Amino acid sequence: MTVVANVVVDIDPTSGVRRQGKVAQQASPDMAPALSAVKPYAPGMQLAGADLAQADLTDALLVGADLAGANLAEACLVGANLAGADLSGADLYKADLSNAILTGATLTDADLSLANLAQACLSGAVLRDAKMSGAALQNAHLTAASLVSADLYEANLSGCNLAGAEMRRANLAAAVLCEANLFSARLQLASLSMADLRGARLGCAVLFEAKLAGADLSASDLRYADLSGADLSEATLRDACLAATRLFRANLARADLSGADCEGADFARVDLSGASLHGSGLVRDVTMAAFSGLKCDAATRWDEPPAPSA
Repeated sequence: MTVVANVVVDIDPTSGVRRQGKVAQQASPDMAPALSAVKPYAPGMQLAGADLAQADLTDALLVGADLAGANLAEACLVGANLAGADLSGADLYKADLSNAILTGATLTDADLSLANLAQACLSGAVLRDAKMSGAALQNAHLTAASLVSADLYEANLSGCNLAGAEMRRANLAAAVLCEANLFSARLQLASLSMADLRGARLGCAVLFEAKLAGADLSASDLRYADLSGADLSEATLRDACLAATRLFRANLARADLSGADCEGADFARVDLSGASLHGSGLVRDVTMAAFSGLKCDAATRWDEPPAPSA
């Protein structure tokens, strides 16, 4: 019999049948090794505040478990099923959650710094104010997840599916989002300075007043995205698709839009000082006449007008 945070997990040595019942006892100090010997675990287990640091919870069944405030630092949760679990305030520093299922889980204010979440499923998960700096999230699924004010500084989200994710005020500075799917994601006031967004899909995304200074958006898809008031100074948008993109009041000073598709984009009151526009279709006289309040200077390198037909 193993006592785990007021829950008894009892396995009949003859039949192998699992029995579970509540008891009024505290978690034992040797909980981690005990848990490692009892797999999989019963859904809905009460493990709030448990010390499971460095525990081996590979393929554990922890659906709906209460792990609020638990210490899971450097724990191995590879392939674990934590769907609907409460991990709010949990310490998951350097934990391995690769291929884990965290659908609909609550990770508000959890510490996932340097954690491995590669190919994990976090669709619909709540990660508000989560600490995720340096985390590995390659090819993870975060569709419709809530990452409001989450700290993802230098996190690796390459190939990640973030379609429809709520990421207001999230810190994604210096993060890697190559080939990530951010379709219809909401990134108002988010920080993406120096982020790598090459080939990212940002169609219909909301980036109102987002900070993208120095970001690399080469070959990214920004069709119908809202970048009103965004800071894209010194950003790279080479060969990006900006068709019908709203850039009202955006700062594109010293940005590189070479080869970008800007058909139908809104450049009203945009700052293009020192920007490189070769091959973008943005010709000085035509563009200046089409958009009121557009700002440029002598360093702005406009596209050449098309040669007259013979």
